Amino acid sequence: MKPTILFGLISLCILICCKDRAEKGNARKNLDNFKRVEIQLIDSLGTVSLFIPISYDTSFAWIHEGDCGYSCDQKKYRFQPKALPIVEENGFIPDWPTDSVESFTITHSMEFFNQPDDSAIIFFRHTYNKEDLLFRHPESKVVFDTIQKINGEYFSIIAIEKSDSIFFRKVRALTTTKRNEVFFHFDLLTRKNDSICKNFIKTSMASLKSLQINKGPKIREAAHK
Repeated sequence: MKPTILFGLISLCILICCKDRAEKGNARKNLDNFKRVEIQLIDSLGTVSLFIPISYDTSFAWIHEGDCGYSCDQKKYRFQPKALPIVEENGFIPDWPTDSVESFTITHSMEFFNQPDDSAIIFFRHTYNKEDLLFRHPESKVVFDTIQKINGEYFSIIAIEKSDSIFFRKVRALTTTKRNEVFFHFDLLTRKNDSICKNFIKTSMASLKSLQINKGPKIREAAHK
């Protein structure tokens, strides 16, 4: 191998290592004002842990009842600042707040399966995740949509925003545990275009990238005879 080529490869490796260390250092720095929380999902769905802003000092959970029985019901787990109104939306067409929202919410169906995971589901559901979000918020602009692998799990991630008299920001991530869809919502509705608003999507992504899911014992496929 020519010395110039060898020198180039060594330089590239050094750059990659330095970049990786810098990114890890920045990730730790971005979590300085965060705290770690752990959420036990119902039954055998597992445990979720991640870092969220320290200001999210109130947490609660409830069942959002639909209009078609148990299969339409959703379990919701929410974290938010205690200074903001606590809202537990319910019904087929819930009354959504129009202001003063800053929260992180996990949602999943009350009707769930206990089957081996298949990461391919996320790739098939990514288009749905984006289209459903835009259907619910038709005047919003897509900031980005992507599929990322975070701590061993694939996530479909969509970020949208709208700026008017009310500033709206949302990041929604979708993954599966034991073939059940689990959504992670980061929501902001505010009249203030302050640092929280300007950095909300960045902050939400930093939180999301810290997320880990402990699914408990693995489920084995039934043997075919």
